[in-house]
Amino acid sequence: MHQNQLYERILGLSTPWFVSNVDLDESSGLVEVQVACDPSARLYCPQCGQLAPRYDKRRRQWRHLDTCQFQTKVVADVPRVCCPEHGCLTIQVSWAEGNSRYTALFEAFVIQWLKEASIQAVSRQLQLRWTAIDGIMKRAVKRGLAARTSPDVRFLSVDETAFRKGHDYVTVLSNHQGQVIIVEDGKSADSLSRCYLALTETQRTSIESVSMDMSRAYRKATFAHVEKAHRKIAFDHFHIAQTLSEALNATRKSELHSVDASLRRVAHQSRYAWLKRRDRLDERERATLSWLSSQFSNTTIACYLKEKARKIWKGNRVEVPGPLGKSGYG
Repeated sequence: MHQNQLYERILGLSTPWFVSNVDLDESSGLVEVQVACDPSARLYCPQCGQLAPRYDKRRRQWRHLDTCQFQTKVVADVPRVCCPEHGCLTIQVSWAEGNSRYTALFEAFVIQWLKEASIQAVSRQLQLRWTAIDGIMKRAVKRGLAARTSPDVRFLSVDETAFRKGHDYVTVLSNHQGQVIIVEDGKSADSLSRCYLALTETQRTSIESVSMDMSRAYRKATFAHVEKAHRKIAFDHFHIAQTLSEALNATRKSELHSVDASLRRVAHQSRYAWLKRRDRLDERERATLSWLSSQFSNTTIACYLKEKARKIWKGNRVEVPGPLGKSGYG
């Protein structure tokens, strides 16, 4: 296969484009692939799609995937057409998007690396400026949003995440399928309100549940924008368990000052035993808690309520048939 045909296959070229020449400059470590447009081909306005006469051409170049150890660029004199309705416009090439200086295959390669490494590492390895990587990411996000169908917003989750060493926060609204619906700056009631307002009225009406932590700000925004929010807010299990554990430990510490001094050392050392699930205690821990329960009555009640809440949570799961006819939990 001739080298020109090889690069035509690699670039996925079709009429009216073809590779006219391939140059290798070993001193600079560069392969230049020259692409031309058939001068007899009919061209169309890139905006309206109507047949339009040629006006002139502009030389452009794009970085492509490396050829072995050589950096590769594509060079082409891209025709411009004169549309009666839209004026003089440059036609769209098939191997790159818009005004990008990189081929679509190269941009896809960069996006794959960004999933595995930091922007700094990708910039260093591929010799790209940060602004170039930012442009590649923005175009990838734009393509993804354009290809995405209308997301299912019946079952939503709200969370905040920090970046820049925890000094800045964003509020993330996602659905039960793991799709990010909207991201807004901050973690206030206004932040989540902007997320809800970005949804259509129909989408807001279709919301059946909103899973969140116990943030007052998020509750306030949800009550303001979601109909019958008191029936739809679901606090996630982790934060409920964390709050109950904190209440249990606070009760233990308050009772620590009212018991006999001889018990305080053992009581202090029993902290993690109180916080453990009952079914995970060993014999020594069970014996210690049994001995302390008469002196730490409030702590014992708090521990009972924490365990009861865990059983209620587990009991609310839907039981479904398992393998070999046995039942399991969904």
